[in-house]
Amino acid sequence: MSKYVSPTGREITDVLEIVYTVVGISGIDDDGEPEYASEGGEVDWDSQVPHRENGQIIFIDEAGDEWTFDKLNKIGEDS
Repeated sequence: MSKYVSPTGREITDVLEIVYTVVGISGIDDDGEPEYASEGGEVDWDSQVPHRENGQIIFIDEAGDEWTFDKLNKIGEDS
């Protein structure tokens, strides 16, 4: 497996993901917007997928900046 850094030289530490959540509502206003219940929601972890921009996964560096794979620099490989 290879290691990558951002164009600024920061380590890539995370990937941006999309996860669906089912959240209870207490009603719907007249504009069609939900009024959320206070007890929170239930995460559907089976729906988890990488977020993509123009087909490329979004990676996050240690400073929290987002980068697509084509912008990253390879620095080595794990043994």
